[in-house]
This record gives sequence, structure tokens and C-alpha cells, in this order.
Amino acid sequence: MLDTNLSLRGLHSTEGFAKTRAMYRAISTIGANAGRRLYGAEGDGIVWAILGSGIDASHPHFTKNSNLEPSRFHRDFVSSDGVNRALEDENGFGTMTAGIVAGELEGKFQAVVRRLGPDGFANLEQVALTGITGVSPKCKLVSLKVLENDGRGCVSRRDCCNTTYSTYQ
Repeated sequence: MLDTNLSLRGLHSTEGFAKTRAMYRAISTIGANAGRRLYGAEGDGIVWAILGSGIDASHPHFTKNSNLEPSRFHRDFVSSDGVNRALEDENGFGTMTAGIVAGELEGKFQAVVRRLGPDGFANLEQVALTGITGVSPKCKLVSLKVLENDGRGCVSRRDCCNTTYSTYQ
């Protein structure tokens, strides 16, 4: 029997992990599967900077490929107490974004797929998966925390990131 509640979440693990929002076919939608298939491009040697609410360094999607290695580039532009919390994410936005870019997790998952039926109506089908992956799972991530825990931020923090990191090019 189809669990229609899954369609609201997109994807979930049957091995006890928390429910995770994800897009089942995002990689093929943006054409990244062609790059993987033709060139083996999975992000080796690439660094992605995630400007957001931080990245949860303990999230299981980043352990397989050690995407969040210690780096002097992880920066917290939000904290006023001088503590660098770039690898913490109370909001979840930065971690979600990083997961789309570089997350990877093996396990048993169920995804809900919408398919257009012959009658012209969308039908929901459950599909079994043995793993989920972001666009570039072997890349390294740099967390630039520019959003508060409530998701708010100001443009000057983004500009500060641009100014700070342009000196490393």
C-alpha cells in the first residue's frame, strides 16, 4: 500500500534515520548524471562553499567521503562571541543545501515518484532505493555561516564573505 505521507517528505529511511527532504531525481533533472556517466565526475578536487546557516558536521550524509575536513576556511560571520560555529546548524538550511551538493548515504530508502498515467492524471508510486547522493558527493565543503538560527541574515555578511575569500584566490 502506498504511504501518501511520503509524498510530502519526498524520501525517508527505513533504517531509523530521521525523515529527510530530498528530490529523488534531481541529479538527472539538472544533467549531472551525464557528467558522472561520461567523465566519472563526482566532485574529486572540487571545493564548494555553502553560504547559509552553517553545516552540521555530525550529519551522516557527510561521513562517507569526509566532505567537511577541518579547514581554516570554515567561517562564522554571525556569532558575536568570537566562537566559530560554522560547522553547527540549528536551522537546517545550510545542511540541507550541503546535502544536495555533496551528501551521500547508503541504506534502504523509499521514494515517492509521480508519473503521468495514461488517463492524464499523476499517479504516486513508491520506489525502493539502496542509497541517496548529492550532485557532487566526493567534493569538499566549506561552511560560510551567514544566516542566524532563525534563517535571517543581512547582505553585508555575504559581501564580507566575498571580500574575505577573494584574498585566497
